[in-house]
Amino acid sequence: MPDMDWAQLQQLAENEKFEPLPDGQTFVFVVEKGEMKATNSGNGQNISLKCKVAEGPESGRTSFANVFIPSPNSDVKPGAFGMMAAKLNAIGVPLQVLAQHGANPQQVGLLFVGKMFLGTISHREWPKGSGQFRDGIDTIAPLPGSAGGATPSQFAPGAASIPNGGVPASQPPDSSISESGSPKPPW
Repeated sequence: MPDMDWAQLQQLAENEKFEPLPDGQTFVFVVEKGEMKATNSGNGQNISLKCKVAEGPESGRTSFANVFIPSPNSDVKPGAFGMMAAKLNAIGVPLQVLAQHGANPQQVGLLFVGKMFLGTISHREWPKGSGQFRDGIDTIAPLPGSAGGATPSQFAPGAASIPNGGVPASQPPDSSISESGSPKPPW
């Protein structure tokens, strides 16, 4: 393996400053990969979604979302089960679909691939106390005019725009669903 030219890599990195997706902005996302993982606390599972912005100047940028699936007998915040169902419905993979496919984590992850939704970006410090920030999808809502989980094939060929001339991706969704487990206030 050839030696790395660290000075050249440093110059390239300085010329290509990375900025997270804008905090508070809403985008149309398409799910590229879904993976079911146990939570660190052991009170359920997370469905981790790798998503790409589907349109606009940020098209092709990657961000991540998690859908917390609480264990039925776990001690979770009030509303956790309703929040889970709302997010799954917005993405287009309702609990009825998951129940049909059983508990195979690999198969569950594949059910999300290609699904589209509106997501609002939130910046989080990671690791905590580091002063470094990552962007993540904090709210999840269905695309306007869809029951949730529209796929690119439902749009004109080559286009991933919001159906029915809905709201532009820069506007927040009407029914925001917060990652923290409580609905966001309307202001």
